[in-house]
Amino acid sequence: MYEINKIIKKIRDDNKLTQTEFAAFLSVSHQTVSSWERARTRPTLVMLKKISQSFNIPLSKLLPVDKVPKKSKRDLDKEKLAHAFLCLLSRSDMRNVTMQDDIILESGLSPHYVSSLFSTPLDILTFIAMKIEQEISIALEHTTATDPFIILADVILPILYQHCHVLKILYSKNYANGEWLHFLEQRYIKWVTPFFYNYCVENAPVSRSFAIELSVKMTLSIISTWLTQPIPETPETFRVHFLQLTKMSITDIATL
Repeated sequence: MYEINKIIKKIRDDNKLTQTEFAAFLSVSHQTVSSWERARTRPTLVMLKKISQSFNIPLSKLLPVDKVPKKSKRDLDKEKLAHAFLCLLSRSDMRNVTMQDDIILESGLSPHYVSSLFSTPLDILTFIAMKIEQEISIALEHTTATDPFIILADVILPILYQHCHVLKILYSKNYANGEWLHFLEQRYIKWVTPFFYNYCVENAPVSRSFAIELSVKMTLSIISTWLTQPIPETPETFRVHFLQLTKMSITDIATL
């Protein structure tokens, strides 16, 4: 039986750490660690990876058998191409990165093989996004929250923060910025729409679709501004500001 709460407590006890000391290693609060150990919540995949790295424990020991990632050579090469793509973007504000002249050369892989993995740079952007989305999906399986902004603050923001370096490049470089934001908007609109089913169209000055799109764009703008700061606040520190800003936004939409 998979009991991550007992595994985490054993790791902490083996290292002779209090919950506060253990939490400090992971940049979380001692309340979060307490919640894990009481089996009220579970750490995200990103956090399990951090525990694995911080305490030199194989990730496979922290995951249920059916969740242990098994990477094929193609998966590893896709990650290599994604890394090459991000390296190119980080070095210059490129508006037209090409597969043939830039990404393939940077990766060192053969053109024919690369074409079987990705056709365009946009495919690589989608791959990067899907990897992060998979981690979010796993984390969402264990939340009992129903407020979309609480879910964002407590589940999604910590995962995005773990990928801060990658996301900062995608948010700030001109080539990726437009495609990346469009991709996120489409994803978040689908996710947020069910939360607007009770939106009262008759008493509102704007349509449901307009309110959804505006809410998503404002929320993404808040997140992108946070992640592109020189040194972003930790998710726990930023949580208070995020909830204040998003609650203000949704109130404005509803009472405009």
